[in-house]
Amino acid sequence: SFFIRVGGRKVLIDPIMGSVPLKKRYTEFPIATDKLVDIDYVLVSHAHYDHCDKASLVTLHRQNPNAKFLTGLNMSTLLKDWVKTSEIQEAGWYQEYNLDDSLQIYFLPSRHWSNRRIGDENAYLWGAFVLKSGERTIYFGGDSGYGSHFREIGELFPNIDVALIGVGAYAPRWFMSPNHQDPEH
Repeated sequence: SFFIRVGGRKVLIDPIMGSVPLKKRYTEFPIATDKLVDIDYVLVSHAHYDHCDKASLVTLHRQNPNAKFLTGLNMSTLLKDWVKTSEIQEAGWYQEYNLDDSLQIYFLPSRHWSNRRIGDENAYLWGAFVLKSGERTIYFGGDSGYGSHFREIGELFPNIDVALIGVGAYAPRWFMSPNHQDPEH
């Protein structure tokens, strides 16, 4: 989970405020969740439970009824019952969301996959985000294996100020490297 304040906007990325199934949380959420108000955008990179938590999204929607939810293609079929009155925008890779704002947000590729339950493998598009304002360009890589998409994104956005790139769930490397990168990458 990341909270970013950029271009005068408040953005949450992949908010997980509690525990998720089959994952042990090692630290408490760092702030009281009732302080997460006046959020402009909630970004959800993909459907996996450790990035797309129903309870967290329902709470955020209740506290931020005007927040816009930005995600990948077909994710609104999952989110629409959780954030009924909020705007949900989907995008494909390399697409920009329609925000009418000084902040530009793009959905970009990652090397991963997505599912929520048995039988819906890759039904929801997974990805990364670039947030671009007059002052900063921030890259959030989502879950991703190492690959040529990093070079392509760097060429499209040559002035990235901050890159949030996940490192985790990478062992054993022979099995996990297509979907998660290790510290060496």
